Amino acid sequence: MTNAKQELIKLTSDLVKFQSSKDKPQEIRKCIDFIKDYFSDGFIVKEYESNGKLSVVVSYEDKKQFKFILSGHIDVVEADDKEFIPKVEGNKLFGRGSLDMKSGVAACMLLMKEFKDKKPDMALLFTGDEESGGFDGTGYLVKQGYKADLVIAADTFTGTIQTKHKGILWAKIIAKGKGCHGSTPWKGENAAEKLFQKYFEIKKLFTPTTEKDRWKTTINLGNVKSGDAPNKVPDKAEMILDIRYTEATDPDKLVKDIKAIGDIEVKVLEKEPMFINKDDTMVNKLKQVAGEVSGKEIEITKGHGASDVRFFSAKGIPCTIYGPTGANYHGIGEYVNIDNLEIFYNILKEFIETES
Repeated sequence: MTNAKQELIKLTSDLVKFQSSKDKPQEIRKCIDFIKDYFSDGFIVKEYESNGKLSVVVSYEDKKQFKFILSGHIDVVEADDKEFIPKVEGNKLFGRGSLDMKSGVAACMLLMKEFKDKKPDMALLFTGDEESGGFDGTGYLVKQGYKADLVIAADTFTGTIQTKHKGILWAKIIAKGKGCHGSTPWKGENAAEKLFQKYFEIKKLFTPTTEKDRWKTTINLGNVKSGDAPNKVPDKAEMILDIRYTEATDPDKLVKDIKAIGDIEVKVLEKEPMFINKDDTMVNKLKQVAGEVSGKEIEITKGHGASDVRFFSAKGIPCTIYGPTGANYHGIGEYVNIDNLEIFYNILKEFIETES
């Protein structure tokens, strides 16, 4: 076993032990302190706080603009205590956050130390609120002026290089009716029934996805609320729609089209931009290096979720998402592939050396 692999296993395991979910801010604090201690000798380490959410930036120079920023998050989704006990079985390192994304963070940390003498123009940006939106982490740091020629987030688990993620539009739809006793429904107007009728009208604005063509704007009815008793006709009903849009959709026009259906109230709860890489030159170089180091073709793909790099992308900063492989993130039995983690580390090392 190589020294790098041993250190990656140890560092990932140490990070997994922190139960750094949003309901345990003290554990996020401990994890941030662990990272700061790791870089206590010879590095510029800056801690940031926004609305109680912590972030840390590590660099060789005291500045905010770099050639490379390697980004990641140390917060995880909630889990039982036993999920935070790391264990290695064969080529798998198990534990909550082992894949999403403390192994990627570990690779970036080790790389920063490896380059201590060469000091390439790079920084690490680690946040503690990605799982709750990233607004007070990456979003806040971008507002503070952090930028780079290329941002790499070590946060995808398919072994591909992602250059697009869909945008987010959350909308609350409210329908109003007339309440009355449930035994005489003809005397009222059922707001819940109206709401569902309106939902199916809204759904007609979307093109169904197919197995071969999933890169389309999608709609999900995620939450419905209506009435307070079964023997009453509800006078108000509401639902929350989770819309994920592609570059073919103007989210503002989509909201207008929904409002045009009429007899409903539409409230936009959240509207987040797409992540689109605007400069494929360096990404293609990363793809080339990844293929050479791994010995296999690395695909460039797109994702249906959202990513913190959308905050950089919205400023026109080139970004990509690429990390080690594994399975079961956010679930029981989450693990990272140890061999692939080492390959990922070597790819980042070779790429930064080549491009510096």
